[in-house]
Amino acid sequence: MAIKRYWVVGAFCIVILAGCAETRRVLQEHRLDKSGFLGHDLYEKLTAGDETQLEPAFRWRNEQVALKQYTKILIDPVILYRQPQDTGGGYSNEEAQILLNYLHARTVEEISKVVTVVEKPTTGAMRLHLALTDYEQTWVAMDMISTLHPVGRVIAEATGLAVEKPSFVGGAQIEYKLIDSVSGKILAAGIDRRVGGKTLGKGFSRWADVRGAMDYWALQAAYRLCMATGQSNCARPTYGAMGFLGTETPK
Repeated sequence: MAIKRYWVVGAFCIVILAGCAETRRVLQEHRLDKSGFLGHDLYEKLTAGDETQLEPAFRWRNEQVALKQYTKILIDPVILYRQPQDTGGGYSNEEAQILLNYLHARTVEEISKVVTVVEKPTTGAMRLHLALTDYEQTWVAMDMISTLHPVGRVIAEATGLAVEKPSFVGGAQIEYKLIDSVSGKILAAGIDRRVGGKTLGKGFSRWADVRGAMDYWALQAAYRLCMATGQSNCARPTYGAMGFLGTETPK
């Protein structure tokens, strides 16, 4: 039996009326969005991830290196790395920096629960390079209308089929690279994109879907590292009532 935890995260979401609501992965095998952050060689190695194992949409892992040898991690500040066509809607640098800070803080918060976070390269430490490569805010009024009216939801979902994202909801994309902090050897890399869902739980913030994706990525990264380093009782991210994000662990 699994132990599920939603109430702490859910209560926080209700208080701030933003984020923590359900997002879903977008898999675009026919059009892999490449920002250039990972570089040509790594892009060529990426293959579709297994969603049942909570892998990102596209991933690569250096199978010649056992991650169980690592007990620490250095997490670099998240950077914004976009192509000209991915303008983020023209949002301000201040808003972008707030989002970058949020993703970094959530990533550190969750990963620190499974491995020791360090401040400089050291033996036995991995290093995480993380980039936000695209983000799009929620059209709050229209999103709430399409959430509250089932017929509107059907229309919105159908309209969004061409871009694999429901109309009026937000989303974000990241690319990451995990390396040995001392040698620089690449251990893993990947790309993931998540978009919002039609749930009331995310509240009224126009950045709710972006933060919701970031909350999921933080929990996903912690879970994947927990499993890769051979630990037990790893907290698996999952969605509960009203789309609130939580975790479940084996009992």
